[in-house]
Amino acid sequence: MFASNVKKQVEIQDGDSLVSVTIRKLSARILTKAAETRQRQSMAASKELGGELIKVFREDAQQKAGVASDEKKPEELSSEEKAKAAEDKREAQYALYDRDEILTKGIDSWTAPVKVKDGVEDLDEETAEKLHREILDMSLPPLDVEGELVKG
Repeated sequence: MFASNVKKQVEIQDGDSLVSVTIRKLSARILTKAAETRQRQSMAASKELGGELIKVFREDAQQKAGVASDEKKPEELSSEEKAKAAEDKREAQYALYDRDEILTKGIDSWTAPVKVKDGVEDLDEETAEKLHREILDMSLPPLDVEGELVKG
């Protein structure tokens, strides 16, 4: 019920040492704010890019998300295609949330000699992406093999 009570340890290699990072499940409210932040960023970028370029990006995103006109019906998909579709939907979900906000709210503590507040913006790309995905994986409802939310 209370997301902040759900925590998980993630091990991150830092040179020759191993850093233990405690991440926490994010509340629905925090996820909503992170999604809204990401939407505002996307809208600002859209204004800068112009209509034609946005149209190209939208078509590409729709094709990647499997909403192209030649899409098969779920019952026509093989089990491998269903698994791939579910994986693609989860991948698309990662892009819906502002990564900085997810990391700032989702990293509870770590064994590195730097305060979390000071260290988040200094994370390398690989570590930031791994922690972003780990936090969202524990915060978002699971998807079934067809990429639909599991109803609990």
